[in-house]
Amino acid sequence: MNEEPSAEVIKGASANITYTLCPRCGEEDMYVDCLSRRDNKTMICTQCGTMEAMFDLSIQRYTRLGQKTEKEIEDMKRVERAWLD
Repeated sequence: MNEEPSAEVIKGASANITYTLCPRCGEEDMYVDCLSRRDNKTMICTQCGTMEAMFDLSIQRYTRLGQKTEKEIEDMKRVERAWLD
């Protein structure tokens, strides 16, 4: 029989969780476990990792399908770089 853990056990387990600041967004996160696509060495939070991946996917799609001009794509990249600085 598997019993649900008591509130004390859950609370005690959560007290041992370490929160780390994400260097990309500055938010405290329990999981700073994604490798940034921008420099391939910085560990960032899951949300920032997802945003970087989606940005890269959209750039790739726009380029392949010709939906944006080169200038529009460069503007998108410039805006992202400014946001990261």
